[in-house]
Amino acid sequence: MIESRSDLRPEGLALKCDIPLKDKNWFKTGGNARYFFEPSNVIEFSQALMLASSKGLETFTFGSGANLLVHDKGFNGVAIRPKLTAIKFKQINEDHWQVSAGSGVMIDGLIQ
Repeated sequence: MIESRSDLRPEGLALKCDIPLKDKNWFKTGGNARYFFEPSNVIEFSQALMLASSKGLETFTFGSGANLLVHDKGFNGVAIRPKLTAIKFKQINEDHWQVSAGSGVMIDGLIQ
C-alpha cells in the first residue's frame, strides 16, 4: 500500500504524479496517469517496474502513442514511456548484421 506520493519517489527516479496522457497519444484522448515515468536506460526501466510491483501498482508501457486510446478516467498506475534510444549494429558474418534498438527508438530513426 502506498502511504503517500513521496513513497514512489526513490532517489534517482524522476517519477511524476498526476500527468495528463492526452498529449502523449495520437488521438489526444484520456485522463491522467497516477504516475508517469520516462526511463532513459535499462536500469531506470527495471527500477520503475520493480517499484510498481512492490507497491502493487499496474504498469502500462507505451511508445509514441500511435493506435492508443486512453480512457477519460486515465490510468491508476504507473504509465511508462521509455526513452531508450540506443541503436547497436553487430556484424554476424560477411553477409549478415544484427541490429538492436532500444524501446524508445522511433522507426524513422531506425531505418535512416
